[in-house]
Amino acid sequence: MQRFRTYLKEMAAVSINDLDMNFIKRAERVTSFNLSAKDFQSIDNKAEIQHLIKKHFFPDFNLDKTIKDQPTAKALNELIDELQRESFSMYNKLHNYPLSGVGPAEATLYFLCDKAQLGGGGSAGVDLKVGAKEYEIKAALVNAQKTQVSGFKLGAGVDFKPIIKELMQMKDLYGIKTTGKGKEEIPSKSGIEVFRQKDPKKMAELDKLFQKECKDYFGTHEVIFMANNASQKLDPEFPDAGKQKVLSKGSGRCIAIQKVNPLKCKIQVVTQGIIKPIISLR
Repeated sequence: MQRFRTYLKEMAAVSINDLDMNFIKRAERVTSFNLSAKDFQSIDNKAEIQHLIKKHFFPDFNLDKTIKDQPTAKALNELIDELQRESFSMYNKLHNYPLSGVGPAEATLYFLCDKAQLGGGGSAGVDLKVGAKEYEIKAALVNAQKTQVSGFKLGAGVDFKPIIKELMQMKDLYGIKTTGKGKEEIPSKSGIEVFRQKDPKKMAELDKLFQKECKDYFGTHEVIFMANNASQKLDPEFPDAGKQKVLSKGSGRCIAIQKVNPLKCKIQVVTQGIIKPIISLR
């Protein structure tokens, strides 16, 4: 009987030793929680959510370092750099945290700012409230010099139709061909830039109309611009997930927090009937 018990113990040990522990460690990592967008629209459970993210995403991060009042680009980037150094893969998960109606970087800002709460469906275009102050958040593509942002939509309440109509007439006039989804597609370099060369006066007029929409949309709110440069590739820590959106090196940081000068906004591209701007920050 003793020999039989010894045999069972040896077989159990062999079975455990044969397991792929790296696989188990990766499979046990928590990358999302049973949370909804509504949970991020108040600070009622702020401490609990911060604790969950720290515990499972960034166990070495000191929550005493979180921002206690209004954020600045410098303060945000100091913390973001620390999170990325601990785990760029987990920072990527936080940056792109899957919440209905919530865009890239919004969960990150909620986590890092103690007084922050995300705007809800009735928040009139406000993405983030920190105390009484309201911000718009734009996850944007940024150029190497950090002087221009692009690659995002303005959101609800913007009337593009009169401008789109004029641009589509120019598209037909100059024989611009596109392969995007739907007919209302105009690329940047082979479309909008061609229009600027062929008819600069007309494009100046359309930019002026577009700037009026930008003025109405952004209003007097400060905008938190977060770098969203990324590509589809394998995450080395989660290779079995296949190709996914992974932030580029140096991305995910705060580009600037500032009001938008509508005169610095221009039409860059038309995608599925929506105009995306390019904005100069200086």
